[in-house]
Amino acid sequence: TGNPLLPGTVTKITLKGVYGTATHRIGETAWSAYSGVRDFGQTLNVATPDPNVLGAPITQPAATFMMLPQTLPAGAQLEVVYTDKLTNTQRTLTASIAGKTWGMGKTVTYRISTNSISVVPMLNVIAPGDFEHTGGTQNYTVSSYLEVTRPGDATKTLPMAWTVEYSTDNGLNWSNTKPAWLTAFTESGAGGTAAISYYATVGAQTAVIHHPQNAALLAATPVNDGTNANIYDLSTKGGTVNMNTANCYIVNAAGRYRLPLVYGNAIKNGNPNPSAYTSTVSGTDILKTFINHLGNGITNPYIYNNANCTPNSCTLVWQDEPNLVTNVNLSSDNHYLEFTVNQATIRQGNAVVAVRDASNTILWSWHIWVTDYKPGTTTPDKEITNHQGVRYKLMTVNLGWCDGDEKTYAERTVQVRFKQTGTTAQQTITVKQKAHTFTELGNSTYYQWGRKDPFVGALENPDGSSNSINKTWYDVSGATHTDERPATGSFPYNNACITSGITRPNTFCTNTSMDNKYANLWSANNTVYTANDNSVVKTIYDPCPAGYKMPPSNVYTGFTTTGGNTSNSSEFNVQGPWNKGWNFYCNSSKTETVFFPASGCRYFSSAVPYHMGRDAYCWTAGPSSTYYGWNLGFASGFVNPLYSHHRSFGFGVRPCQE
Repeated sequence: TGNPLLPGTVTKITLKGVYGTATHRIGETAWSAYSGVRDFGQTLNVATPDPNVLGAPITQPAATFMMLPQTLPAGAQLEVVYTDKLTNTQRTLTASIAGKTWGMGKTVTYRISTNSISVVPMLNVIAPGDFEHTGGTQNYTVSSYLEVTRPGDATKTLPMAWTVEYSTDNGLNWSNTKPAWLTAFTESGAGGTAAISYYATVGAQTAVIHHPQNAALLAATPVNDGTNANIYDLSTKGGTVNMNTANCYIVNAAGRYRLPLVYGNAIKNGNPNPSAYTSTVSGTDILKTFINHLGNGITNPYIYNNANCTPNSCTLVWQDEPNLVTNVNLSSDNHYLEFTVNQATIRQGNAVVAVRDASNTILWSWHIWVTDYKPGTTTPDKEITNHQGVRYKLMTVNLGWCDGDEKTYAERTVQVRFKQTGTTAQQTITVKQKAHTFTELGNSTYYQWGRKDPFVGALENPDGSSNSINKTWYDVSGATHTDERPATGSFPYNNACITSGITRPNTFCTNTSMDNKYANLWSANNTVYTANDNSVVKTIYDPCPAGYKMPPSNVYTGFTTTGGNTSNSSEFNVQGPWNKGWNFYCNSSKTETVFFPASGCRYFSSAVPYHMGRDAYCWTAGPSSTYYGWNLGFASGFVNPLYSHHRSFGFGVRPCQE
């Protein structure tokens, strides 16, 4: 046997085309007169060693060919009939021996080799596609076989088994144990020439939740040590400016806070601001003197200086983060509402706090917006120019905005090495679960037209439906309200609607038209119902913080190229595609944009939240009738800067600089 020699069986050996006749005279050292070229063969049944042993005999001594000494003629061949064990194929192996010499008295040994037979291991693996962070199942294919070929013979194939091993350190170490996140993977197969499909299943990756806004709040230096010794007055920014009051106060850091018991914006720059609660115009649809919880006209900015308005206690009404606002109380002089935002529990969120009389009737309430957002300072307001060429400066987010969680899903990979059994063939693939970063749609508080108090926001429904999910909120007792609407009630029209709203700040009015009477609740001197750019005089019912007010009805007309409502996308004055909201161009130069998210709404007759992630609506100060109000509305398929809806809808608010 020679090398290489595939295991098999030799069934015949033939010396072909050699001399069979010659003359030798005794005493001479050579043969002569060669003739009679012919074949000499033996039929055998000899199995070659497995594995091969170099030099192992195929013919035994007794079967040695006794041949004439000669120089082999042209065309002489050694022919071996051989059946390889691998494919059970009979093959005829030949080798030229022409010109070779068989010397007198010599034994010539031939070694049989199968180097003309090519055995090539074939292993081909097509990896599964990359997996999303949600996991799933994908197929991969494997073909594993030997391809046996020899010139002149038909190609034969032989399936070869395969196994796998894994490496999670880029090939430094290998094991038979797959990582836990690769929940299913076929680890062996019988092989074959056809690409056989197998399935790999990957589990969902776990998100690492990051909220940079909450992190910023946690990192912010508290305004004080949390005691009343140096309590922070929100209306004077800690005593650094003259008093400016509002129905909404922004908190950017932990600390102990207070706010004066003042009706809305009735104190401005340290002085009474009667224009906030007294109109200079008249008419049947004009509230001449704005009213308090009793329905009486307000005579003084300070609640306790009005008849029968005696503060007795203060309370939390609701909040949308647990323990966000705590220790709500009335100051010892009965002139301030005090509360604490703890360093340990601070995060983006909203709360409503209120002052009550001895019968626990709410006299007035305020919105506390805890956020890292500092409008007009660290985050400049956006100046927009409407279709009429009038400029307005807006906050960059809706009132009460809370950013969504940023969820990061790390990439996961494992190398899988396929090894063909019995050969050195191998192939390595990588199973990969892609990294993914997703920022949930944020949320903001909702407002009914003409009211000052916010209602808890909503969240996008994961199932993609139009029904949104109520953001979780917490009442004064600390009870958790999960996917629960605020209380609802159909308030009477006219003044009774206003007083009901003041005494019941967490009750959503479902009477569709609210007061159904007044044109000036959010703009003290407004007398018209047409869209306009008239100056808005901020009122004590305005929900915006100090320095901001509700915008006029024409504020958003620059968001379409025509200034009007449209479902023609070529008329949307936007940059880029719909992204659960629009990036509206701020002006005709198209050098800057302002983002409005698809913040949905609360339905006018039920307070049910709808359409988070699908569309959005933002109120303006302008009424469009005694029962409708002007608002911006948009979705992926329309932009309506002059939309008109029932006043009792819960819409967003985008404050405008005073």
